[in-house]
Amino acid sequence: MASTLSFRWLEILENEFDKAFVDLDLLLGEIDPDQCEITFEGRQKMTALSAAFAQLCHKAQTIFQSNAKLEVKNGISIHISFATASALLAHLATEISCG
Repeated sequence: MASTLSFRWLEILENEFDKAFVDLDLLLGEIDPDQCEITFEGRQKMTALSAAFAQLCHKAQTIFQSNAKLEVKNGISIHISFATASALLAHLATEISCG
């Protein structure tokens, strides 16, 4: 359950980043051609920022996938433990009533 929310959160965050990136790129495009150095430097910084964000998203996605696997594994373990405890309780109840 929590892993599903994590993936959704990451998707929303990526969409917000993409929109902001496009808006900033459009804004840089409005700078006078006489100041093309500012536009060039700004786009270089945007490229670095985008690469860092992509790496962060990839690492977060890897962590979310690991968490999802653990959630499934722990859910199965809890189910097995509960079933074992229920069977033991039933067995003990039978022994007590027969004894």
